[in-house]
Amino acid sequence: MATAVLRGNQSFEHIRQGMLDGVLRSGVSVNLVDEAFYDFEQMKFSVLVFEKYFMRVGNRLSVTISIVEPPQGDLEVIVIGAAGGTGAFLRFSWGSEDSFVGSVIDVATSLGLTLVSST
Repeated sequence: MATAVLRGNQSFEHIRQGMLDGVLRSGVSVNLVDEAFYDFEQMKFSVLVFEKYFMRVGNRLSVTISIVEPPQGDLEVIVIGAAGGTGAFLRFSWGSEDSFVGSVIDVATSLGLTLVSST
């Protein structure tokens, strides 16, 4: 599993639409699995789930992007990549999650977000 947290003061809709467009353009086999959007009184929250086929591991990986605009403070984007390993018990990873999350980080930083942390 690979994760990243990014922050910025851009508008929620600019980041949501930019992430949708940018991640879909980041690879031929990338597709949007689903999206959830919530607009509370003073907070907006969106979850985007993408899949991408990686030949190196011979399967599809997923990346989940949560976009949160709190009532006060910076917008936050949390990225989680999963399913890039092999083995039922050892969970050996080929690093594909890092690659997919890295491409999402590239999209997010191109939109003006700042990387806060990544693992």
